[in-house]
Amino acid sequence: MSIAGVILLAAALAGSEPTADQLIAQVLEARQTTGFRVRARLVCGRSTVDGDVQQLLIKGRRDGAVTKTLYQVLWPASTAGRALVIEKSAGHKVTGFLFEPPDKVTPLTPAVMSQPLFGSDLTIEDVAEEFWHWPAPKIVGEETMAGRLCQIVEARPPTNAASSYAVIRVWVAADIALPVRLEKLDREGRLVKTFRVERLLQQEDGTWAAAQAIVEPAQSPNRTVLQGSRAERGVEIPVEDFTPERLKAVVRPPR
Repeated sequence: MSIAGVILLAAALAGSEPTADQLIAQVLEARQTTGFRVRARLVCGRSTVDGDVQQLLIKGRRDGAVTKTLYQVLWPASTAGRALVIEKSAGHKVTGFLFEPPDKVTPLTPAVMSQPLFGSDLTIEDVAEEFWHWPAPKIVGEETMAGRLCQIVEARPPTNAASSYAVIRVWVAADIALPVRLEKLDREGRLVKTFRVERLLQQEDGTWAAAQAIVEPAQSPNRTVLQGSRAERGVEIPVEDFTPERLKAVVRPPR
């Protein structure tokens, strides 16, 4: 049994519900893998029928407590090669860079983190932020979501964080260790955007994932849909794949 499973079993035997920290530990453990590779469609617009479509490659690598993640546009040709690399340290510090073909590299700064990811309703901060490690999360309720009973976990950034959000609420389905809904609020308590997952599926290693995630800004009729088409876990991803040199080589035109 996993460590998170032992924690939850101990809580159940003691006649108490798991704490917010225990739920988060369960979610993070389920996400751990040596490496992964995903093909996905990123659709931006009012619907998946008439929205702008990009094909993405998403892959990651773990070295101990350090993780690297790459988001790269494969299609259409007009934006192919654009990429985002995120590195998270053992202390949860986020670094990385944006890559624009043929050779432009822009380090991640607070200003860059607020930019849209490939023109979508996701910002770079949305995919990079380490809110799971914010201090003193708490359970503020429960609700059935996506057909599963969820605990609602609320997290607030530490005072020294450069986050654009003041509160993040996550609906966690503890039985499958998966967040199925997320809301982000600003400093005035207003809803900024909602994330929800659809088409839950169980992977070969027993963990659960969402085949589709939807991002809906509170003040816009548009939305962004991320649709996974193929996924692999437990694969070896070369560390060189996350370097500017490799990205430049991939998009370099033949001589």
